[in-house]
Amino acid sequence: MLNRFKPVLLTALLVAIASPTIIPQQVQAQSLDRRYYGQIEQLLERIETRTDSFRRVIDQALDRTRLDGSSREDNINEYIRNFEEATNRLRDRYNRRQVVSSDVREVLNRAARIDEFMQRRRLGGEAEREWASLRRDLVQLDRIAPGTTTPGGDSRSYNGQVQQLVNNIERNANRFRSSLDQALDRTRLDGSNREDQINQYAKDFESATNRLRDRYNNRQTATADVQQVLTSAYQINTFMQRRRLGGQAESDWAMLRRDLNELERVYFNRSGRF
Repeated sequence: MLNRFKPVLLTALLVAIASPTIIPQQVQAQSLDRRYYGQIEQLLERIETRTDSFRRVIDQALDRTRLDGSSREDNINEYIRNFEEATNRLRDRYNRRQVVSSDVREVLNRAARIDEFMQRRRLGGEAEREWASLRRDLVQLDRIAPGTTTPGGDSRSYNGQVQQLVNNIERNANRFRSSLDQALDRTRLDGSNREDQINQYAKDFESATNRLRDRYNNRQTATADVQQVLTSAYQINTFMQRRRLGGQAESDWAMLRRDLNELERVYFNRSGRF
């Protein structure tokens, strides 16, 4: 979803909800490469269907929270309406073969606000699953949309969606390290060399995500930085699959796995292995 996907889904989906999270880029009104029209048609159909489904389930999910009936709930519903309007507009212009990059950017910008909320407010269940599916399609849309590249740097676009994805991973890595430490303290591994080893894995992973975020923000990212994040994460993932810690640690890792799979797909054009 995203010019400043602050994440998609691909960006936070999360800063006070009412505050702007998108810093629009100056995008030229250039036509999209016509070879992408077929892909966009399929994407827009899926996005439209999944948006309808997401709006239904998030409405139900919000009704079960303390946000029910609040102005913040109204804000979220407005974000979703704005997102729907932007996708409808993109679809209409697509049907007339008038799509320009600014139309795509508007869709991604609108989605970024929703993404930020979803990252900060854990609604769980169907709402998060629907958003994850929708976010994947938005990540793909963002890859098709024209972007800017850094001469001599990584060949892929430095765009809001990828930036949000990187920021999400960095933030969630910090959260996971804390919840993992607490979970290990409640197991027989507490105080053991094995616990020290796992904590070192988490520390290395956190350092790699911090480095990736800093280098990305400075437009210095290389695929080696991304690979270091993924390599560090593989070690943790192996442990998490073998040792069921439950609770917050597993929930935090599941969130990270989703974004790591997207990161691997964006940079290496392959299915994520998490």
